[in-house]
Amino acid sequence: MIQYVDPVAQCLVPARAYTLRVDLSRAQRVGLVVNKIVDCDVFMSHLGEAMATHFPALELQTYLTGKITFADHDLIEQIAQECDAAVCAIGHCGSCTAGTVKDAIALIENGIPAVSLITDVFWEQGAALARSLGWPDAPRLKLPYPVWGSGEASVREVAGSIVPSVEATLSGVSNA
Repeated sequence: MIQYVDPVAQCLVPARAYTLRVDLSRAQRVGLVVNKIVDCDVFMSHLGEAMATHFPALELQTYLTGKITFADHDLIEQIAQECDAAVCAIGHCGSCTAGTVKDAIALIENGIPAVSLITDVFWEQGAALARSLGWPDAPRLKLPYPVWGSGEASVREVAGSIVPSVEATLSGVSNA
């Protein structure tokens, strides 16, 4: 007889409701948190350009994590002190998805509205991690897979296309 076991354990961390909001139409400082996945810096540069065009009052600051996995505690603290909101990217594979979600949640826990950018292939992994950390509704936006290696024009197009969703998510109009 074959017995099947559900590999998804009950989450023991109490779920917390995400309620943070920021108005991007006003002067705000938004951190662009860039991991070391291929083309993440290019993608976030294009996203920053598109956001600056849509929201001229924004001050954008790029933060390089220096690794594919999550940012160091000191960098999270710096971003939390210097920014009103953050966009964390890109969840494009297993470890970078975990790092991106963890970075956004670390900022959320510091009171900073934050959104993770995760590719559709790793969407469920991002959701599972958010649930396991107690933030099941931590904002995430779904990007097409692949982002990296798809060419400069494609990277620019995807980055520009998500600006309204970034704004809606950070302002609380939409939560992904």
